[in-house]
Amino acid sequence: MVWFDCECGESLKKPSVGKHLLSKGCNYITCVDCNTTFHGTEYESHTRCISEAQKYMGKLYDADSVKREGAKQDSWIDAVYDALQEYEGPMKYLAEKLAMYDNIPRKQKAFVSFVSNSLNLKREPQTAEKLWNIVSQATANSAQARETGPSKQTSKPWTSYKDETIDILRANGGSMNWKLLQANLCKRRRVTHPEEDPDRMRFDVLANIPIEFLSSTKPVVSLE
Repeated sequence: MVWFDCECGESLKKPSVGKHLLSKGCNYITCVDCNTTFHGTEYESHTRCISEAQKYMGKLYDADSVKREGAKQDSWIDAVYDALQEYEGPMKYLAEKLAMYDNIPRKQKAFVSFVSNSLNLKREPQTAEKLWNIVSQATANSAQARETGPSKQTSKPWTSYKDETIDILRANGGSMNWKLLQANLCKRRRVTHPEEDPDRMRFDVLANIPIEFLSSTKPVVSLE
């Protein structure tokens, strides 16, 4: 998990940065491990700190292995976002909160521990297990999607960031949490631009969300 120090002096996990910057009006944050400073939404591209990996792995550090592991995690997160978006059960609120994280573990034990701490469910282990049951289908669904290939809907040519944003928002009732919109835009763009760097892509799609769709008071993107 990447940690940042904000200019106001507060230390933040990455999932908390967006809301913090919006509410506090701060302009920049600095990565605790590599000491890189990011202004505005630049931090979004800083998903894995290489200095941090090298620090803890030493001579065992393998850049190619880290890249492969990152690709697996990206694929998993995409599938989890899909599962959480489609879920309409009694834990919808928790599902939406979980979708704000981009470091959700792929193994059940680690997932339950992560959810218990991140969503304050230490006294409700059965709820954490239920959330695992929701997202565990993501792996199977993702594998099936890879076997069948992209659908007709996702294989259509990319038009523009604005048009793609409008299409996704309309398909989701006209309003979405910015994190989910970002994930959907990245998933869509990976189909049409597979050669693009995933980290750079996440930054680009966020930077190109039309400003007129943004809210100054809520972490949502809306057509209204």
